[in-house]
Amino acid sequence: MNGTSNYWTSKLERVGRRRFLAGAGTVALGAASVALVGCGDDDDDMDTPTSGETPSGPTPTAVEGITDYPTYTSVVKAAEYIQKYNWRNLPEPKLPPRRGGDYQQTVGLIPPHFDPIGPLVNSYAIPTNLRQIYNQLTRLEMEWDDNLDQANPEGELAENWEQVDDTTLVFNLREGVKFQDIDPVSARLLTSEDVKYTYEAYRDTPISGYFEAVDRIETPDDQTVRIVFSEPAAYFLNLISGPSTSILPVELDEQGRRENPVGTGPFQLKGGVFKPEQEVTYLRNPDYWEVRDGIQLPYLDKSTMLQPADPTVALEGFRDGQFDSSAYAFNFGLVDSVLESNPVTIVQVVSDHPSVIYHLGINNDNPKWKDERVRRAVAYAIDIQQLIDLGLEGAAAPGCLVDWASMGRRFPPTLAEMDDALGTVNIDKAKALLSEAGVSDLKFNILFSSTDTRGQSLFSLMKEQLAAAGIEANADTRDATSISNALYSGGVEDVIMTTQLPAGPDADVFTYQFLHSKGASNWYHVNDSDLDE
Repeated sequence: MNGTSNYWTSKLERVGRRRFLAGAGTVALGAASVALVGCGDDDDDMDTPTSGETPSGPTPTAVEGITDYPTYTSVVKAAEYIQKYNWRNLPEPKLPPRRGGDYQQTVGLIPPHFDPIGPLVNSYAIPTNLRQIYNQLTRLEMEWDDNLDQANPEGELAENWEQVDDTTLVFNLREGVKFQDIDPVSARLLTSEDVKYTYEAYRDTPISGYFEAVDRIETPDDQTVRIVFSEPAAYFLNLISGPSTSILPVELDEQGRRENPVGTGPFQLKGGVFKPEQEVTYLRNPDYWEVRDGIQLPYLDKSTMLQPADPTVALEGFRDGQFDSSAYAFNFGLVDSVLESNPVTIVQVVSDHPSVIYHLGINNDNPKWKDERVRRAVAYAIDIQQLIDLGLEGAAAPGCLVDWASMGRRFPPTLAEMDDALGTVNIDKAKALLSEAGVSDLKFNILFSSTDTRGQSLFSLMKEQLAAAGIEANADTRDATSISNALYSGGVEDVIMTTQLPAGPDADVFTYQFLHSKGASNWYHVNDSDLDE
């Protein structure tokens, strides 16, 4: 066995496959997505081929710098598309970026609010939009690398920092950074008190685990923040580098954070007030502090995010030039169809972040799931390889509950490497376990989004797989907002199929949130003393 296989074997010896499934659900997949960017008007900076021509750029035969990418599927076309539409093969712009313009994009979900301290903060729609209005103390480097999941923190609102000793970090803030000119903050300067106020507020939120090792926060002057830890916390800089730890002004109360967000970020809400609906409009912050390559950021004057009720409206709007970009679950037909109708479209096929894993989450408080033999039976009945090959057209990899980079890996483990964790499909074993548990008519509902075409494909396959073991699965489809509300309010009655997992680059913090009995994001009510240990 190689080193990776030994890792999985040794780590799972203490917990065991059965106990692991108690919290992990029964299937996990990391799937690819496709981003579409339209171009073609007179102001475009790229070559514009005529209909039928291939967009300019290098001929993609292999991804430069990636020679050891594992094989997760026998679907050859999936590997070809992932390589062909890798970001390295995008055509180079002929001119530098220019200021101005109104960017129209479609999104899957408009945020219910803008409060990073409020409920649903881990819903992907909220952090994505927080990034427009707020900054963090640090951020992850945006330089291209051969593995974009491995990034280092750099200063954002912090000009620099110093590790004084094993348990003390001192941050020096950038001078002259202003909050947006919106009441009640009104363009005042950022100070260390804002950072202290923000981090102390996060102690009572779903990301409280990020600050568990923080003993105290000191502000010796307006430009200096000293954080003293109770123990070394090597993961801390990574944890505060995402939008979920956005820095807030001390003036904002709960209502202000939700409806009248004011930050130091590149954009501000049109009119300064958020009204939950199917559209969010951002205007350029004229006082934004960052200059890149000699150009004052942001480049855009205006950015609009729209959530069409019907995904086909978004696609047709993109084809007609109404929207500048759209993102979708990956499928070959979509890519081929768009390139046929809009040949100058820039296509990028990207893998989701390691924390974005398609999985089945089981409500462990539901009596039908109390017997681990029942949970194991479901796991044995599901053929993950078939879900990858047929349900996701090969454009996926087995999912794991932690960022594979934290295991010293550049790419996800294969099914063979995770066999001790996931097991091989075995219908006879599934039937035997149900018989041992005295269950003859297992039925359950799988909750997933009504607009999730990828989820529908996976559900259809799983329904057939489970039926072979005498298990009946039924679809419970709802709109995206209802899904988020159910997930983050602890209201999942039976089983949910979702991609939403708590992000975190540190393996201990990640698994604590999700699997510890007291974890802030323990949505599936896992309560296992061995896992807690």
